[in-house]
Amino acid sequence: MAKKLCIETGDDRYRVWGEPGEETRPKLSAMIKMPCTWPIMFVLTEPIVTSICIWVFFMSGVLYVQIGSVSGVFKHIYHFNVGQSGLVFIIVVVGSILGLLANFYQDVLYRKCVSQRGPEARLYIACLVALLLPIFIYAWTADSRMFWTWPVVGLSIFMFCSFVSYQVVFIYLADWEVSRTISTGLARNMGSFGFPLFSHIMFKKLTYKWANTIFGGVAVLLIPVPFILFLYGPSLRKRSTMYSQLMQDEEKPEQFEFPKSQLD
Repeated sequence: MAKKLCIETGDDRYRVWGEPGEETRPKLSAMIKMPCTWPIMFVLTEPIVTSICIWVFFMSGVLYVQIGSVSGVFKHIYHFNVGQSGLVFIIVVVGSILGLLANFYQDVLYRKCVSQRGPEARLYIACLVALLLPIFIYAWTADSRMFWTWPVVGLSIFMFCSFVSYQVVFIYLADWEVSRTISTGLARNMGSFGFPLFSHIMFKKLTYKWANTIFGGVAVLLIPVPFILFLYGPSLRKRSTMYSQLMQDEEKPEQFEFPKSQLD
């Protein structure tokens, strides 16, 4: 039946699992292999996915590092007790709320500009966030000679940028194809797992100031990522074989038409 419909409608996507002469249900090994290999394949073959995954990998790793450094900075440098150090974590909530509000504004910009810019209209706020993401404020004010509010301000800016940037790039890739978001999830998890393994050694040997300065320097090197995607995203997608295949699939007719013989 499915083969007959493919011939009559010109759409080869009709399938009936288990029907004689048609495709059978995919094997369990194939169903497991696909989600395990696709994220790596996208990272290695798609420049847009590669650049975003590098950005997300670094940003997520540093996010967990900074959250873990709060107790050490305010306990050892500013001599906060456990309760006072814990109150600093409220800034994580504040930064997330501000990031949520910024995403609402980004949605307004997207609706206004999507007809001209396409999916890249999602990246306006990401370009601004990339400029603010370097954490030099938090790094250079974590000093006993500086009042404790300054590192709190720097940390809040970083939390705001982290929340906004991840939300933006996640939706940006979802506009392209949902499968690509698997790669960003993998990059986020790897960064969140890997960075805390060596960050405490950096803080111990380099101090909080200079360890965070290194992270800030890497963030500066990653500033061009959203700008490059904003300017050259359409041309990069045109060169993508997977994106071209996706567009061809979407152009195929979606409606089902009954054969005339069945309507008579």
